[in-house]
Amino acid sequence: MTPAVELRRALADIAGSPVGTGTGYSTSLMCHRLGESSVTSVEYDSVIAARAKTAISQAGYTPTLVRGDGLNGYKANAPYDRIIATCSVRIIPYPWLEQGRTEGTITAPMMGWTVHQSRTVRPMERAVPATIFSA
Repeated sequence: MTPAVELRRALADIAGSPVGTGTGYSTSLMCHRLGESSVTSVEYDSVIAARAKTAISQAGYTPTLVRGDGLNGYKANAPYDRIIATCSVRIIPYPWLEQGRTEGTITAPMMGWTVHQSRTVRPMERAVPATIFSA
């Protein structure tokens, strides 16, 4: 499945948090679809974050842009309906489970030793951390 199809599936009248702002393209798409006040994006690299902020501003959007470690999420604007990671992870970070709504989803590329697949996680109940569905 292509990232664009996964992004389209994930965006359905929600508050979202992309992890990995990158060029700002996905963040801008989320702003267009959801409204900029519903989007929080986290980028680790300060140079990439600055470029993305410029591109997103030129597109006419002003979402919450955070320079920090996306594995920690961004608690100030939680809870999120969707957390969409562009960075690969081996496990879903616990802060994402804490910051996602119980009925929300987390979509991330999962990197194992030999396999690379996208996964969607639904933190249905806090007592049961997550159920993983193949994308």
